[in-house]
Amino acid sequence: MLTLYFCLNDAAPVQRRWSSSPRIGDTVALPELGGNLDPLRVYDVIWEGYEEPSVSVYVHHAKVDHPICHEANRHLNHVGLLRQSVR
Repeated sequence: MLTLYFCLNDAAPVQRRWSSSPRIGDTVALPELGGNLDPLRVYDVIWEGYEEPSVSVYVHHAKVDHPICHEANRHLNHVGLLRQSVR
């Protein structure tokens, strides 16, 4: 098992014991860092030690594109344009 320390900006690191380390670009959800509603993306991984390595995993909030939200915005823009053209 690896000891992982997830780091987000100035927040206190969150410690986890996992069997493997996430890769750069992976998305993780950590409730302690607000990752349930806003997923976190790994941008750097630093290994320290040999016998029992610890791993610092640096994350930032991932931008998630939800198709439903885009469809709603497109619909609202279309309705707004129709209202303007009727006037």
